[in-house]
Amino acid sequence: MNAPPGLTPNESQLKLNNINCYIHPNNQIVGICNDKNCKNEDKYMCIDCMFESHSGHVGIKSNVIEDLYKQNLNIYSEQNKILNEEYLKLEKNFKSKIDVIKNKINEHLEKLYKSILDEIKIKVNNINNCEKINEIKNNYPPKSKEELNKIIEVLLKLYNNKENINYQKDNLLIENIFSDYNAIFQEKMENLENIISKLTKFKLDHFEWSIHTYGNYGFYYKLDENNSKVTKISDGGTITICRGIIPLHKGNKYKLDYDINYINGDFDVGFGDDKEGRMDWLRGNNLYSITSNGIYINGINILEHKIKKENKKITFIIDLKLNNSEIFIDGQNIYNFNIKSDILYYPMIAIRELNNSVKLNLTEII
Repeated sequence: MNAPPGLTPNESQLKLNNINCYIHPNNQIVGICNDKNCKNEDKYMCIDCMFESHSGHVGIKSNVIEDLYKQNLNIYSEQNKILNEEYLKLEKNFKSKIDVIKNKINEHLEKLYKSILDEIKIKVNNINNCEKINEIKNNYPPKSKEELNKIIEVLLKLYNNKENINYQKDNLLIENIFSDYNAIFQEKMENLENIISKLTKFKLDHFEWSIHTYGNYGFYYKLDENNSKVTKISDGGTITICRGIIPLHKGNKYKLDYDINYINGDFDVGFGDDKEGRMDWLRGNNLYSITSNGIYINGINILEHKIKKENKKITFIIDLKLNNSEIFIDGQNIYNFNIKSDILYYPMIAIRELNNSVKLNLTEII
């Protein structure tokens, strides 16, 4: 149905009697034809239309349509207000839980960190070095693993100054202490990530791509739409993997809807093991994908069903309880397969050429 001249959508009002007829531009619209036997493409009716192209047809008056529009708009606005309030409550609760968890872990790490420094200070006789350790101690906690490694490096330099440490008594003390501490730090961070990822299931259909990179490659993508859309913007000709920021959880079932804009070049969408990221595309072991070259299961090209330019949506149904998955292209089921049960899977994509993009909507199926 063609839009009549002068029609401008407006969320707050709808005035059909201010619209001129598409067929008779000098006449105003007085109604819309809803006759089931009407064969005309244009359903808007003015006075002349009622006696010509819509003679004898059943229609609805403009003022009736306007009243129905207002009623439904009020209902929608109220429902939308309620949904927004519920979402804000959920988001606030989610953030507060994460803050509590982070504070508890930081308190634990701080006690552990200071106890380690106190142990080392016993081994140090030089006052200047003690002051250096206190300075490091006062700058706790480190904000990242990189900052932690810098602190460890400084302290190990103190250890190498044999005049200030009883080297003969225990020449591996500091290495062992910091080896243990680094392991505990990583374990606590992994636990935190797991807790946070469990909480995120309460955020409705929330998904974000990560800026994590592999090997010596940079991050050649741009993130948009709250980090749910990834676009290849640099180093055309080089293909690298981009993965989700959190993994899929064992025992859960997910629907992954990849809205794709495929232009040309190698183009892979699917999921797999983060350890295989150095493969640079989703065509290796412990990786499952549909690509511009076919379907790949654990490095084997199982099916020559390729992503094409006209395709708009790739969907994976992933059941991590029964350990199987299904692939759909634009709503049509293409292939079903089993997956390994002992792997932590991430949503993944890999793009070679510029301006290709993928937006992922992730839903947990209850």
